[in-house]
Amino acid sequence: MATYPHETERLETDRVHNNTIFKTLSEPRRRFSLRYLRVADTPVKVGDLAAEIAAWETRRPVDQSDDGTDAIETALVHNHLPLMDESGFIEYDHDQQTVALTDQIDEMQTHLKICGNN
Repeated sequence: MATYPHETERLETDRVHNNTIFKTLSEPRRRFSLRYLRVADTPVKVGDLAAEIAAWETRRPVDQSDDGTDAIETALVHNHLPLMDESGFIEYDHDQQTVALTDQIDEMQTHLKICGNN
């Protein structure tokens, strides 16, 4: 079966896009962040997102889950948020320390549903 150049280019683009989605969703904190941002109305402060992740991980209310919040915030700032920003799924403002979803998140909704709540 012959593959035409335009088909090869489209397949490569799809493969790269799928790899980006799977890499983004491969880490539980990134999945949680995307779900949390989905229900947030405005950009969220990175510290608030870190507190929500800590509460989710410890299964305690936000005001009782200070354990590890600083470490989570550091991981978000240096790893998770830049990767998701580069992928185009979020907009991370390093100066303001805020994060918000972009319209590209719609492409990931099916994948997030498949991942469940973990």
